Amino acid sequence: MDSNVIGYDNQDIIEQLQEGVTFFPFIFYLEKIKIFMFGVGTSSKSEFHNAGSGYMSSFIYTYKKNRVLFVSKIKENKCIVKIYQDYQCIEMFEGHSPNEVWKALGILQKKFECYSF
Repeated sequence: MDSNVIGYDNQDIIEQLQEGVTFFPFIFYLEKIKIFMFGVGTSSKSEFHNAGSGYMSSFIYTYKKNRVLFVSKIKENKCIVKIYQDYQCIEMFEGHSPNEVWKALGILQKKFECYSF
């Protein structure tokens, strides 16, 4: 269906759809990795790099020679990365900081050591 048909070209409709919405998911690139961020939260903990409970993102990458989905989140004072293959969680890593989790995972730690995933 054409987005113009349902009114996405009309600024009034767009403003009405956005009313009361506090966050819009978005996509950004970290080098060649396309990251989908679908949750935010803030924290004063320096090791969380200002991200906090509610932060969630995902991306597809190769892990143990397979294309898998990485889902990272911060819940309370824990950073969590789950790895999914064929809709099943195949591994989970938990730590007290994003850097701790990526170090335990053993891949991508240089890319993510400054970021909050």
